[in-house]
Amino acid sequence: MRKLLSATAMLFSVLMLAACTSLGASLHPVTEIQTVWEIDDIPPWQVEEDLCADGASASPYELPDGPDHFICEFPDEGVRACALDGVGDSVTCIVGGVGHKMIRFDSPTAAAGLELEEYDGEPQPLSVRLEDGKYCWPMLPGAREFWVNEDYSAPPGMTVWYECTKGYNLISPSGPAETFTRGERWTVQLWPQDTEGMDYPIQPETVGVKSARFADHEHPTLP
Repeated sequence: MRKLLSATAMLFSVLMLAACTSLGASLHPVTEIQTVWEIDDIPPWQVEEDLCADGASASPYELPDGPDHFICEFPDEGVRACALDGVGDSVTCIVGGVGHKMIRFDSPTAAAGLELEEYDGEPQPLSVRLEDGKYCWPMLPGAREFWVNEDYSAPPGMTVWYECTKGYNLISPSGPAETFTRGERWTVQLWPQDTEGMDYPIQPETVGVKSARFADHEHPTLP
């Protein structure tokens, strides 16, 4: 009887360990790293001027082991990553993050070679999908200026670089790349855009990142 009880207890322990492992795996999945480029059924908007004529900088929205991208000037400051198409002087750029659109223009300047201001920080996602279903993307300068100056837009010592659906921002202790705590499973700190009526002190919510998207014009995993 003692041996039977011991075997039963051991079996129960193994089942509990398996259940906990399964639960932990579901709560802490690995963040999927995705790469995106042109959307096949949405033609790029044609621009009639060389946006690279005044220079360009290296794009921070690419993976370290991926192809090089650059950013040329554009009026709405939403260009994230540009690349030569390999046909004449044609250049295509991603504009925005979630539901990104593309622009295309001829650039003899880029085709002749660009001297880029290097970016040596952690890569910044074009967009992320959180485990709770929210999507987040880099703020445009005008939006960020508003939130930086808005009372209670972030806890002391934190700032915002990414905005999300459903009325939230992502907060960072320093630059935009530091918005993300990186590992096999990335995490972020969520902060509500509207804190009116909430009980203080408000605590940021830690949420896992389901997927993060970067630019890659050579080998995109998604359109």
